[in-house]
Amino acid sequence: MEALTVNGTAIPFPDLPLKWSLNDISSEDSGRDMNGRMEKDEVAKKVTLDCVWSFRSGAETSLLLRTVKPDTFVDLCYPDPMEGAYVTKTFYTGDVTAEMAVDVSGQRSWTTKLTFIEQ
Repeated sequence: MEALTVNGTAIPFPDLPLKWSLNDISSEDSGRDMNGRMEKDEVAKKVTLDCVWSFRSGAETSLLLRTVKPDTFVDLCYPDPMEGAYVTKTFYTGDVTAEMAVDVSGQRSWTTKLTFIEQ
C-alpha cells in the first residue's frame, strides 16, 4: 500500500479503514425559516480524515508525530474517494492521542489517533 506524504515526507499509511468525510460549511444565514423550510448558504466543502496507527514502534510513532505536528498547516497527499486518485491539500490536525501498550515480552508499542482537517 502506498504511503501518505506530509510536506513531501512519506509517513506510514494508517490502519484501515481510513475514514474520509466531506463537510459542508454554511454561513450564519443558514437555518430553518418560520415555515420550517431549510435555507442553506453553503460557503465551502472541506475534507476530514480520521486516522489511526495501531501498535507501531516508538521510532515509527516518533517519526509520525515529528512529521505531522511541528507546523500548524501541512500539505497532505492522500487517496481521495471523490477524486478517485491521490490529491494534495492543505490540512491542520486536531488533538492527537498516543496510547502505549506493553506485550508479555515487555515490548512497547503505540496507538496514535489524529484527524486531518482541511484548511
